[in-house]
Amino acid sequence: MIQKLKQFLVNAKKNTYASGGENKAKITTGGAKEYIFNDNNFRYVDKYKGHEKFSGEENILQNNKIIWKMKYEGKILSNKIPADNIYSFLKIALKKIPANKPFRGPKKLIDKEFKYINNIKGNIEEFSGKEKIFYRNELIYNLVYNGKIIQ
Repeated sequence: MIQKLKQFLVNAKKNTYASGGENKAKITTGGAKEYIFNDNNFRYVDKYKGHEKFSGEENILQNNKIIWKMKYEGKILSNKIPADNIYSFLKIALKKIPANKPFRGPKKLIDKEFKYINNIKGNIEEFSGKEKIFYRNELIYNLVYNGKIIQ
C-alpha cells in the first residue's frame, strides 16, 4: 500500500502544478486554485489560495476516503525577481520529486543562479519540511509543509 501511494503521489505531482502551473488549475467558487489527478481508485486534489503569499492543502483519496494529507504555506520574500521566474524554477525542482520522499522537490537543485533546498524530516507516514529558493545566494522564496497518512 505504501509503495503504491508513493508512486501515485509522484505521478500526481508531476502531472499537476509542476507540469503546467496555474494554467492547469481550475478556479473554485471561493477563488482557490485546484488541481485534480485520478489514477485507478486514487484521487489527488491540491487546492490553494494566493500567489506571492499562499497556503494550500493536498489530499489523496482512495475509494472516496481521504488517506493522506499535506498542508503547506509559503511566500516570495523578494521583489527583485519576478514571481513567474521564481515559480518557473520551482516547477523544474518539483518535477524532480524523489520517489522515496514524494512531498516536494529533491534535497538540492542548482540551475544557473537559482538554488533550491528542501529539508525533509520523517517519512510518508508523518513528515514535515522546509523548502527554500535562493537567487545569487539571497533567500527569495520560502515554504513550510507537513502531512501524514490518516488512515
